[in-house]
Amino acid sequence: MKISGKQIISMTVSAVLLSACLLLLFALPAAAQTTSGGSQGLAFGRNADHAYTLTGIGTCTDTRIVIPATVDGMPVTAISGLHSDRITSVVIPDTVQYIGRYAFSNCTNLSAVVVGDGIRSMCFSANAFKGCPQMIGSNGFIIIGNKLIDYYGVSKDVVIPDGVTAISGGFVGSKSLRSVTIPLSVEEIDEGALT
Repeated sequence: MKISGKQIISMTVSAVLLSACLLLLFALPAAAQTTSGGSQGLAFGRNADHAYTLTGIGTCTDTRIVIPATVDGMPVTAISGLHSDRITSVVIPDTVQYIGRYAFSNCTNLSAVVVGDGIRSMCFSANAFKGCPQMIGSNGFIIIGNKLIDYYGVSKDVVIPDGVTAISGGFVGSKSLRSVTIPLSVEEIDEGALT
């Protein structure tokens, strides 16, 4: 039996596609089974480094979400999405290092986020709290701990409040700004926070 060049290419493409499908099947995040404290039923995905990312509300019905520090004995290091209008507060463990873009978007009743000392090294992406009106202070800022996370105000000349020690997502996409006054209390500005 003779195999033509087209058949070889076809078989090669089929083998590559099958391999890719199997890789995706086995690389998809599995639902975590064992959490250390925290709200039950949250959805997690396993990262390449074997740590976990909170990916969604899952079957959790809590209004006050406590994110566990570990899942299956491995740390929870990121939050990529927790969207629910029933959430009123979130406690984030010190193990979390990254809060993704739109991670809490449209949590319209979210009014409190509690973070321990881990906030110093935590990176918040821009718009992490977009659509969370109760998180915005009267001056248009979302500040958690002493870290400025986002600005949703309308002023073209912004004065960051004294006491803010770090700027994270801050002013990404704020095209109408003319000036930003940064107080001496600011010790750290994340890369891209003022773009």
